[in-house]
Amino acid sequence: MISTIEVRISEDKTKAYLHAESETETLTRDFTVQFLKEEGIIYGLNDRNISSVEEEVVTFPVCVAEGTQAVNGENGFVTYNVDLSFQKNEVDKDDFREVMRIPSVREGEVLGMIHDPTEGIKGKNVYGKEIAPRHGKPARIRPGKNVIYDRNSGVLYAGIDGQVSYDEVHLSVHPVYQVDGDVDMKTGNIHFVGSVVITGDVPTGYVIKAGADINVKGLVEGARLEAGGSIFIEGGVSGVGKCSLIAGMDVKASYINQGDVEAGQDIIVNRSIVHSECAAKRYVICSNGGIIGGSTSSGLEIRSKDIGNRMNTPTRIFMGINKKIKEKVDEFESKIQSKEEEKQKLVAIGEKLLQVYKVKGVLSDKQKSLLHKQKNSMGYLDADVAVLKDELFELNASLGNVEKAVVSVDRVLYSNVKIGFGKYEYQINQEQNHVYVRMERGEIKVVPQ
Repeated sequence: MISTIEVRISEDKTKAYLHAESETETLTRDFTVQFLKEEGIIYGLNDRNISSVEEEVVTFPVCVAEGTQAVNGENGFVTYNVDLSFQKNEVDKDDFREVMRIPSVREGEVLGMIHDPTEGIKGKNVYGKEIAPRHGKPARIRPGKNVIYDRNSGVLYAGIDGQVSYDEVHLSVHPVYQVDGDVDMKTGNIHFVGSVVITGDVPTGYVIKAGADINVKGLVEGARLEAGGSIFIEGGVSGVGKCSLIAGMDVKASYINQGDVEAGQDIIVNRSIVHSECAAKRYVICSNGGIIGGSTSSGLEIRSKDIGNRMNTPTRIFMGINKKIKEKVDEFESKIQSKEEEKQKLVAIGEKLLQVYKVKGVLSDKQKSLLHKQKNSMGYLDADVAVLKDELFELNASLGNVEKAVVSVDRVLYSNVKIGFGKYEYQINQEQNHVYVRMERGEIKVVPQ
């Protein structure tokens, strides 16, 4: 007799394995099929393996049924007909003035096409039940201001003459606001939905905010510039410790001295970064100078002629992690924890009121009002936590990979430079020339170029 016969199902229910012990008689094909049917295994039966069981030429467990895996849909995507220079991965470090050009289009010009996601193909498990595929996600790009979207063809058109701006969610065409000369008391602070062009300087104390790009032909002193797109500063930054630059895309300047800079993509400097706090999601590049003092962080690569100086000025480098984004991650995690603690207090109040109702069968008007407020507050808290978790997910996704990050020094890496890769730090104690610094098997290495 057969003392033990059982069927084991894989975790995703797409495979069934037969297992038998202490056999004194042959497991016939009909018996095996009937046994599987009684166990609910009706789809994807493997006749060959079932027959092999009867012929006693298999080793248990043996796969006797296999379902069909679902095929997940493909995500939507966008193809572009215009040259969006800020989308390129490569960085032009040789021609500084060339990267200052801003892409523009004419009314009616085709900007690109949004391709729809696919739904995927259903699968089926060994019980004959359908396995739903994961549908593809729509392309993240959306038509923004002054962009016309033809839903039938998926084509995006420019609605006006203007400058193309892409903030990783919306493709827009913005008009340009120009200041001829310096920003002064006559112009005041500038807040504009499109791009701002300033042909002169931006002195200390002024604020320039643009929905798209900011292009300054002169010098930026201790001012605050915020751009949904990129910030271009031909004359450089002399921030006297009061300058703040925040760009959704790139920051490109002749030099940065005592500035606080945050870029959603790259920071590209023609000469040097001196005593500044700089953070870029992808690249930080000093084409013809060095990084001296302050702290500089990058998700992918920091490339500079020199880092540090002969005076051994303390200089901090953070790789694979954006220092400013990490601070935001910590802030959001703290907020979520606080909301969860507040939620637990509300849960306790609700449970106490329900216990009163179970005992007395009725609640006072004051208790009813309290219970109503508790339910409303719970709903608001759940909504707040959901929003915070979504934003936290986006922030975590934007943090770089320390295993792929690299520091490239074309000339001299001076001593008293501290380089961090995630939680690991490395102190440079002696001058080194023409080197890369990167993570190799959990250890920071300085290697020759």
